[in-house]
Amino acid sequence: MRSLRRLIRELRRKGFHFTGVIIPSVYCLGLKVPPPGALEPWLNQERAVLVLGVVTGLYFLVELIRLLDPELNRAFVRQFRFLLRRSETHQVTGTGYYLLGAWLSVVLFPPTVAIAAMSFLIFGDVAAALVGMAIGRVRILGNKTLEGSLACFVVCVAVGIALFSGAGWPHALILALTGATVATTAELLPLWVNDNLTIPLLSGAALWLVARAFEIPIPAL
Repeated sequence: MRSLRRLIRELRRKGFHFTGVIIPSVYCLGLKVPPPGALEPWLNQERAVLVLGVVTGLYFLVELIRLLDPELNRAFVRQFRFLLRRSETHQVTGTGYYLLGAWLSVVLFPPTVAIAAMSFLIFGDVAAALVGMAIGRVRILGNKTLEGSLACFVVCVAVGIALFSGAGWPHALILALTGATVATTAELLPLWVNDNLTIPLLSGAALWLVARAFEIPIPAL
């Protein structure tokens, strides 16, 4: 019964976590689809950096106000307790780290790499958590399981192949395996930095470095 309650709680959290797909989706569509009556897409990397930077800055401002006001923080925790980890009641929430990681990905990497890095976090982390809690039996590190890590890896490979298919074969597979391996490792290891930040940044950096090292062209969206 306790494990079922934990699974339901995690489903709620990861369901909210999954709404993060809005950012890479809007970025992708904004780069490809022009507004009605226009010839050019309405979004480019520079505008995305500005818009997402403003959103991230405002979020951290609200978080600072919350953390400095005990009464406001208590009200926030009462309202959103079902979404929060215990550590987030007195620290920046995972959403803040996700926004920061997404913004830095857009700043640092080409659009396809940035979208892949964010997608590895969104889909891979959700797969790892849900599979690990539902059927995980073989413990690897702490509460992380082999089954959860394998789910993360497989999902990230699939995402990578879909996004990098324009690079051709076997380049798409090389990039997909690179990103999936680094994202899965970042999700697994107990790093002191929140994995909402480390997964996109480390996997994005690995993708970019491998593409440069092997002269693999990063396909446009």
